Amino acid sequence: MASGLFFDPLKLLRVAPLLTTTSALLYAWDEHWYLSGFLRSEHKSETETILPSYFRRFFEQGVFIIAGLNTLTVSTSVANLLIDRPVLDRLRSSRWNDLVHYLRHNHQIYKPNFVFKQNNQDPGLGSWCML
Repeated sequence: MASGLFFDPLKLLRVAPLLTTTSALLYAWDEHWYLSGFLRSEHKSETETILPSYFRRFFEQGVFIIAGLNTLTVSTSVANLLIDRPVLDRLRSSRWNDLVHYLRHNHQIYKPNFVFKQNNQDPGLGSWCML
């Protein structure tokens, strides 16, 4: 079945980084949409009581979703570069892959600094709501 007659695994490998990145972006947009409702001034008192437990839960479980999707994106992108580099060069898409890897690595370097500051300093939710 994986011979390409019914299903071509190389096509799935080529599309996998797009699918995993799209999933991570949709998850991030959903979080943004959900949390932006708490920034309204009429919800300030509820925000102070609800969001601490929400952020605890997110950093306990949601981080694994994002880390898993990022790992799948990076691993399938690297696999594409290792397996099909000549094809990607011919299609002029390998430079896009290289750019995405550069941006992804910079993001991975920045992210732990942000999470570490938020977990250790805990400035209170009042500063989050004043954004």
